[in-house]
Formats: sequence, structure tokens, C-alpha cells
Amino acid sequence: MSSTHRQAPHCRIWWARVASAAAVPIASFDADEIERHSAYRHQADRDRFAVGVWLSRTLLGRALELPAAWVPLRRDCSDCGKPHGRPRLTGPGPHLSISHSGEWIAVAITDSVSVGVDVQECDADSMVAPEAVLSPRELTGFRVLSRVRHHSAFFTVWTRKEAVLKATGRGLRTPLAEVEVTRPDRAAGLVGMVDPPKSGISLCDLVAPTGYSAALAVLAPTTPTVSHHDGDELLADGGT
Repeated sequence: MSSTHRQAPHCRIWWARVASAAAVPIASFDADEIERHSAYRHQADRDRFAVGVWLSRTLLGRALELPAAWVPLRRDCSDCGKPHGRPRLTGPGPHLSISHSGEWIAVAITDSVSVGVDVQECDADSMVAPEAVLSPRELTGFRVLSRVRHHSAFFTVWTRKEAVLKATGRGLRTPLAEVEVTRPDRAAGLVGMVDPPKSGISLCDLVAPTGYSAALAVLAPTTPTVSHHDGDELLADGGT
């Protein structure tokens, strides 16, 4: 086994369905989580948030040997201080990223490097204007694709970019069109962005449920190894 392979970060991806929200003990959330959960207007959005929170708490609790409700999570936004930023531990420990779309929630966990995961349901209603996602150079290549390929190509590029911005912690502060990734028919990779992380960033496409596209990014110079796990089963067992 090469040293490069040994040094590659490992990421565990846990997949769960919105329906798993029925097993989530909302009353055990902290005050900010309960407030944010209540603020969603639609039940499906509340359920997605609930599953993501409890799955994250369960997985981090395992790593820290703490009950899920005791995991010291923070979500303060670096811009405004409100609790809608990316979830992270208040102290050292694993890194995580959460994404949800349609019927699925994905939680990515790594031991030592910042991570970003993104999943998108590939339906026409989810599409936004290509100009909002693609750079001028990417738009040129996109427009020469056949209409049949537009759909899958767009979501492949979109999830790659979202994963990059989540891993760097920049979120929506950096427009997607200012990030360039490899063509959708080539292996996932970052082509360019303003002020890229000094640690390097690796990107890969994920095997997602049928009808979905997903990507993973880590702040590391080597491509992560990935394992997929059943979050529905974990939640049904109460996180044990």
C-alpha cells in the first residue's frame, strides 16, 4: 500500500430518508435547533432538518462517547452570528457536512479534515438558471451539449461546486459561477476559484440514489476514500 493511499482521508457517508423523521426525538434538540425546526413552513423541510440534526448528533456522539443530545454543536454564522451556519463542534473532533434534497438526507463525517457534501434531486423543478451556477467558460461548453445531456451535466457540476464551497466554509458568500470544476464527463476536480485553500482540495462524485446527483469535497491534497452507510437503520435503532 502506497504512502499516498495511507494518507488519504476517509469519509463516511450516511444516507437517510425524510420518513425517518418519525423516529427523531425533537424535544432533545437544543434551543437553537428547536427554534430553527419550528421556523420551517413546510413539514417536509422540518423533517429534513430534524433527520440531519439527529443523525449528526448520533454519529458525533459515537465518536465522542457522549449521548447524542449532549454533543456540543454550534451553528453560528461567521457573517451575522445567527444559528444558521454550518454545524461544527465547539472543540476538536470529527468534521461533518449535511445536505438534503427531495426524499434524501446525506451526512458526511471525517476524522481530521474539513468536508463538504452536496446532494441534489435531479428534476426540472430543482433547476436554476445556468448563468447562476456556471462560469462564462463553463457556459460555453454547456451550450454545445445535446439537450438530453444538459440535465445530468448541470446537476453534476452544481453538486461539485456546492461541495467545494461547503468544505471551505464559504457557503453562499462565494457565487457558484466564480468556482470552476472539471467537465461533467471527466473525473471530479477543482479547476479554479478565488483564494483557494492552501491545504489543497480534493473532489469526487458520489454514488447517489436513483434520480439524484451528489459530490464530496475535502480540504486535503489526496482524494478521499468513501464508505456509504444506512442512516435509516441507525435512526430506527435509536442511534445505538
